[in-house]
Amino acid sequence: MEAAANAVSNAAKRAVNAFATDNFTTSGASGLYHRARPTYPQEAVQKLLATLKGTRNAHVVEVGAGTGLFTERLVEAAEASGQISRIIAIEPSSGMRQGFLKSPLLQPNRSSPPQVEIKDGSFAELPFPSSSADIIVGAQCWHWAHPNYGEAVAEFARVLKPGGTLAFIWNLEDRETDWVAKVRDAYEAYERGTPQYRLGWWRETFKTSEYKASFGEAEHHDYVIKHPTSEQGVVDRALSKSYITAQPPGEQAKIEQGIREILETAGGRVWIDESAGTFEYPYRTSLYLMTKKA
Repeated sequence: MEAAANAVSNAAKRAVNAFATDNFTTSGASGLYHRARPTYPQEAVQKLLATLKGTRNAHVVEVGAGTGLFTERLVEAAEASGQISRIIAIEPSSGMRQGFLKSPLLQPNRSSPPQVEIKDGSFAELPFPSSSADIIVGAQCWHWAHPNYGEAVAEFARVLKPGGTLAFIWNLEDRETDWVAKVRDAYEAYERGTPQYRLGWWRETFKTSEYKASFGEAEHHDYVIKHPTSEQGVVDRALSKSYITAQPPGEQAKIEQGIREILETAGGRVWIDESAGTFEYPYRTSLYLMTKKA
């Protein structure tokens, strides 16, 4: 009982859901998460960099960086623009940090800017001085701060410079496509109370006193992704979900079989190369930009 209580206490201190930390460790270290998830639209990355307004040598902090899917796009954009000198990624899952360091783009001691580093940490424990970051960004992660939004936002406000940008970005499978809706129904049945992005609980952030004291109204932008995939890619996407990773092997096999049956019977796939078995996996991307008050 004491150990369980300490785990809960530690999770609250870190302001990150322990379920995510535990279950993403496996998919992060194995490479499953990185190969199964889509990247992010370059237009969204450019929109984020535009908030620097010509600033050079910017310091960017990425919280909940995972295996670095967003970090890779950020590095590519920074190499082209020259605006960012340093990207520090913060990730509480040891397996995710292992996955991050497998990317050729994200190696420490790069020969040219931006310099990239990954550290253990979480939303409410950022190892940086006050007013030191130009941007703090969280990609596909902020919903896991539930219910400790206020504590984390206060830490973001401490680390950001006045006028700095806080950004959240998510990719979500597009239910408007019939087969995608059926696949999502199959695996979302296993959520069991976990704080998923689609549920919108993270919007409580904007109601906290910490947010209202430090940030203005969020600016929202939407994008569309047509992620190239295959039948195995759709299966891997489901298996990369934290609450599916938590299932025993037999149940995972049952989920996989159900998804393959859906793909065999549901219509509406847009083929990229039918002979090779590749088709579009439609996603929608949402970007939220918030400015720290002066």
